[in-house]
Amino acid sequence: MAYDNPDRRTFLFANAAFTSALQHEVRLPKAKAVTLVDYGVQDVTAAVTGAGIAQVGNTTTVDAYGKSLSLTGTAVNDGRTVRSQHNDPQEVAPLIPNNGSIPPDTVVRITLSGATAGTGSPYLVLDVAW
Repeated sequence: MAYDNPDRRTFLFANAAFTSALQHEVRLPKAKAVTLVDYGVQDVTAAVTGAGIAQVGNTTTVDAYGKSLSLTGTAVNDGRTVRSQHNDPQEVAPLIPNNGSIPPDTVVRITLSGATAGTGSPYLVLDVAW
């Protein structure tokens, strides 16, 4: 195992409706640098309508690390993440600012909200430094 490669952690939370704000928290290892790699929704079981968005933040700022990713129009049996929608780093940068850097000892929170209809699994990918 190479210690210069991060420990990639993928979180796929339980499928739920997000017509009202749906939030999940991840508590990370103490004193470890963390990088946000990707986020969004997977395994959609009810199409997303309305102004559905995904955001990644902390306990005080809902979009501190991941800005509003539109989920509107995501179909049944589909998903939508930053990386599935944007391959160009210049397109990713406005959604994942500061190269995805998250301070150590932070509680990371993913929020899905704003949809008039929509059911899916919140999806989050983090790299944790060794």
